[in-house]
Amino acid sequence: MGKCSTYFTGHDSAPAVGDPYPTIEEIEDDLKNIKDFLDELQGSRKRT
Repeated sequence: MGKCSTYFTGHDSAPAVGDPYPTIEEIEDDLKNIKDFLDELQGSRKRT
């Protein structure tokens, strides 16, 4: 949450806080981590 909220509009922060924005590679890594987390959650909930 802390990582994402830095870049959302509507939060009280100085304009320079959002600069530099994350790289494409960093965003891809974050998305992969989220996908892996969701896969793990779904896998552990399936009945065997």
